[in-house]
Amino acid sequence: MLNRRQLLQLAGVGCGALLGGTLHSARALLSEEAKQRMIKAIPGEQGRCFEKAGFIGYHVTSQPAGSPTFSYLQAMWSRVHERSHGWLQVVVLPNSGKLPSADTEAVLATASGRYDAITVAGPAIDAITPQTIPLQALAFAYKNSNAAKAIVNTPIYAACMRDAALANNLHCLDGLLNAGMRQMTTIRDYPLRSTKDFEGLVLRIPPGPIYSEQLEPLGIKTVMTPISSVLTLLQKREVMGQENPVNYAVLMRFYKACKYLNETNHFWSGFNTLINADTWRQWPTTIQQIVQDEYTSIIDPQWLAVETSNHEATSFCLANGMELIKTDLTDVRQKIKNIQLQIIQRLDMRLKPIARRLIESQV
Repeated sequence: MLNRRQLLQLAGVGCGALLGGTLHSARALLSEEAKQRMIKAIPGEQGRCFEKAGFIGYHVTSQPAGSPTFSYLQAMWSRVHERSHGWLQVVVLPNSGKLPSADTEAVLATASGRYDAITVAGPAIDAITPQTIPLQALAFAYKNSNAAKAIVNTPIYAACMRDAALANNLHCLDGLLNAGMRQMTTIRDYPLRSTKDFEGLVLRIPPGPIYSEQLEPLGIKTVMTPISSVLTLLQKREVMGQENPVNYAVLMRFYKACKYLNETNHFWSGFNTLINADTWRQWPTTIQQIVQDEYTSIIDPQWLAVETSNHEATSFCLANGMELIKTDLTDVRQKIKNIQLQIIQRLDMRLKPIARRLIESQV
């Protein structure tokens, strides 16, 4: 393993690269003296780590502090910090940095260099990577999270994601983290016992077209808003329901407004981790490999932790007055087949055969 001095030499930067160096013009305007004064003002262990760092970065994620995904990202960067002998210091920020438009705004901020990395669900980047994200987000295509993992955590999908991301000044790390199967939770008077109950349902979904274009043929009226507004919308009955992995019902307190936990398994969703491409290129190859290695090391335990979290959340919701309904989805595939065939046409040529086999196997 290279020592700290060798890593600094490989990077070609020292303290002048603190806070991202010349990547971001606003940061680069700071003098070395000003940077050091700011760093010395940071108290405690964080300040000591910043003083030793050759690069300080910020990684934003939609997930709240204390969620499995947030915790695993923190653990990953802690190991990167250790293995880089303190050269790379990355701070993980929860809740999309509390940006007004949440995930989609955080993607823009990362691509433009305001943040250095982002972990985000597929719909937030569908508009900029339409040749890859639909494979993650085909409705009713995956029976469970493991079925999705067998498709999206493969070398061919990783290669396609890297190509698509790079066109947007982003480098995509290989492999997806897990969010889990998505379920619909609805307010009192709106149980979803069969697909007939989808007709006229006003349902909040995350921003991005990939979900709405597959749900609307079922008669669902979709409303796209940041997740921070959802509880209020449910409480005011401005929407009849929302859809997310079950642990969101606990983390975001949707169980307080919803009566029914409808087992629909309509989408699998995962998290893509992308790094600003300029940031990535500034890191030496040794650091890049450490980052990818440590990210890979959290994938399997993170998937398991999220599955456990969703299972426990189901029990919590039922214990707190929600009613579990297993929605009859007998005819759902035929209703969305045509739109899914259109969506597949957007995919990278390498992914089209995989997607076709996937939806044909579910009909």
